[in-house]
Amino acid sequence: MIVLKILLILLLVFAGLLFLILFFPLHYSIHGKSNGTWNIYADVTWLFYFVFVRAHVDLEDKTPKVVLRVLGIPITLYPRKEKKPKKDKKAAKTQPAVEVKPDQKAAEASPETDAEEFSADADAGKNGKKKKNLIEKIKKLPTLLSKIHTEVLDPHNKEAVKHMIAEVKGIMSHYKPRRIRTNLVFSTGDPSTTGKLIGGLSLAPLIYEKGNRIVPDFTADKAYIEGKFKITGHVILFFALAAAVRLIMDRNIRRLIKHVKTLKG
Repeated sequence: MIVLKILLILLLVFAGLLFLILFFPLHYSIHGKSNGTWNIYADVTWLFYFVFVRAHVDLEDKTPKVVLRVLGIPITLYPRKEKKPKKDKKAAKTQPAVEVKPDQKAAEASPETDAEEFSADADAGKNGKKKKNLIEKIKKLPTLLSKIHTEVLDPHNKEAVKHMIAEVKGIMSHYKPRRIRTNLVFSTGDPSTTGKLIGGLSLAPLIYEKGNRIVPDFTADKAYIEGKFKITGHVILFFALAAAVRLIMDRNIRRLIKHVKTLKG
């Protein structure tokens, strides 16, 4: 009985955790600011900051940093610190110093030199093969894309393509940003290009939303963009899982995937 109770408790805990993972939203935020150099942050939070991930990039030194916090405890995911090998100080102290003659040095160094040269030749050979394989794949790419394009346009696969597009649109409608706030000043360095760009941006509804400000600078003689922005939204994993299941269950899509795999082969 005790074992059954423990198993039941574990099953309930697992079910509750699975429910939270699938239905509790992951909130994301991308924000940045610039006063000469841009600092951009991407944050993901889950379960009232029980899990918090922040990625930070300084575009001046271009060194990304990723930190995970679980219950406030920080774990650096990137860059990882490399462990330095510990030197055996006692062995170094007790080892007697041996005087080596120049001829002996040359004799001892020659096998190592040969081994290093052999290793370098082997590495060069491997790199050459990799480059050849990459070049061959690039040459085959246009033919492969043409075959995939023909397969996608086949009347038998139109329903599969329509289903995939519909699922992607549905996921994007759930996961798109809920709020965008901008306060930016920009210039392309050319007044005519700047005017064309702001004209194109004015067609987007973002420009007219409250809390957004994008100002063109027609006087600057170099390209720049300064200010700050913030994009926020949330993701519920259940929608992606449901879409994946619907796609897998579609016979037309499974057939299309099989055809594409045969083309690759």
